Amino acid sequence: MSSLGWILTLNFGYHNKNYKTVNLENYSITIPLHSPAEKVFGTSINDIPLWWTEIFEGISNKQGESFTILLGEPVVNQFRLQELEA
Repeated sequence: MSSLGWILTLNFGYHNKNYKTVNLENYSITIPLHSPAEKVFGTSINDIPLWWTEIFEGISNKQGESFTILLGEPVVNQFRLQELEA
C-alpha cells in the first residue's frame, strides 16, 4: 500500500471576548498524513462533525471554499481551504 499525504493550508479568524474579529491571514499549517488519499478524503476530512465539532457550517472539501465552526462562547472560527495537494 502506497503512503500518500496531503497539505492543508488554512487562513482563519476568530472573535475575541469583546466580539471583535481577529484575522490571522498569514497563519498556515501543513498536516501530512500517511494514508491513501481516497481513504482520507472519502471518510474523515470531508465530514468535520464526525471528528471535530457538530456545530459546523459550510464546505470543507473544495479548494477556495470556507467553513465555520463554533467551539464555545465566544470562540467562532472560520477556515478557508487555500491549498489541497494529494
